[in-house]
Amino acid sequence: MLEVADRPAVVARPWLAGYDPDVPVSLDYPDVRLDGLLRRSAARYPDQPALVFYGRATTYRELDDAVDRLAGGFHRLGLRPGDRVALFMPNCPQLVASFSAIWRAGCVAVPVNPRASGPELSRQLADAGAAAAIVLDRLWLRLRDVALPETLRSLVVADAADDLPFALRLGARIQALTSPRGSVVAEGAEVLRFRELARRGRAPTAAPAAGRRDPAPEHQDPAGPGRAGPGRAGPGPDDPAVLLYTGGTTGLPKAAILTHRNLVANACQLAAWASSLDDGAEVMLSALPLAHGYAMTACMNISVLRGWTQVLVPDPRDLERLLDEIERWRVTVFPGVPTLYAAICDHPEVASGKRNLHSIEACISGAAALPAGIEDEFERLTGGRLVEGYGLSEASPATHCNPLGMGDRNGAIGLPLPDTDCRLVDVETETHEVGPGEPGVLCISGPQVM
Repeated sequence: MLEVADRPAVVARPWLAGYDPDVPVSLDYPDVRLDGLLRRSAARYPDQPALVFYGRATTYRELDDAVDRLAGGFHRLGLRPGDRVALFMPNCPQLVASFSAIWRAGCVAVPVNPRASGPELSRQLADAGAAAAIVLDRLWLRLRDVALPETLRSLVVADAADDLPFALRLGARIQALTSPRGSVVAEGAEVLRFRELARRGRAPTAAPAAGRRDPAPEHQDPAGPGRAGPGRAGPGPDDPAVLLYTGGTTGLPKAAILTHRNLVANACQLAAWASSLDDGAEVMLSALPLAHGYAMTACMNISVLRGWTQVLVPDPRDLERLLDEIERWRVTVFPGVPTLYAAICDHPEVASGKRNLHSIEACISGAAALPAGIEDEFERLTGGRLVEGYGLSEASPATHCNPLGMGDRNGAIGLPLPDTDCRLVDVETETHEVGPGEPGVLCISGPQVM
């Protein structure tokens, strides 16, 4: 899957000695956009389930076809390469398809936390200059005080029931008829249904953004031969793919601009780190919000890259459903956060052994420090490996991880991923390297850094 580049000198990077034996220290990265990863996996694993949502499976061929139709629908709306499209949805097939369709249309995705308030959503739409937004109707109707920016021309409304199995979909339709619900309105923007946009769409033809000349030949559309049309060129790997809002402790969130190359590189780095897992054979539990950079890469992008099946869980706080999905689909890979792993360990049916979670092979914990007690207990209950990783939104986001196959480094963020360099410098001037055990500022470089 990944070619190993020339190996850099271990002397310059002492952490390389701690790598698992089968993890390459450097990689050659594919020169493709993110939607090109989907095209590749659809060609390689056409009948493999790409997504599972409440028991309904979508194959890679079906997902790739849906992305083509939806990208065509974006072009029919008048969206041009470089336009920003906001995503306000929990984990569902429409969200996954929308990400790839935005990229295939040459646009830039602006994921918004599905738990955001109306003013938070308004601010990100305005700051990004969003030309369109795709929202889940149930989330949108709960919001208050949503002010749409003048740039927003289209509001695409999705209904999660469209992706449910027939019996559940029928029940949801009946419930909708008997429950008082408002209609989605958006002053100054055209409102249309997601399913209608996808149904009327057609395979897109790439067009250069207004005021821009066609890119150089090496930027020909990498999503697939002929997709950009004869003699035409589309957006390339170095164009922005995502505006990822991050606040840290400095005030209002600001957008980290991540390119296709950044995000493809990080997916490849994580794929190489999990070298013991098999292409086209693993089952990923996507329970963390895909609108967050951590899950977007560690759940969605790596799954598409390696042809894995994603089991989508809209709300990770629904532990009963989460555990049901692990058991039913025999989940093997499960990125999470410490509080989620702790909640699973504390669940009475897990603690008593009534739940069988032994299909789990590899888990990476991020977003906060992982207590050693939780790591040990989770590994005892599942038989899988749980390690801690580290990253930041500006780095797509993963930069460090503990080895999955060897060693035990409780309380450490791990080793730099392949092709990632780091050093610690003094806090006062950030110019002098500090020694082991001394406090310092962590400096990071690599192909995943914006």
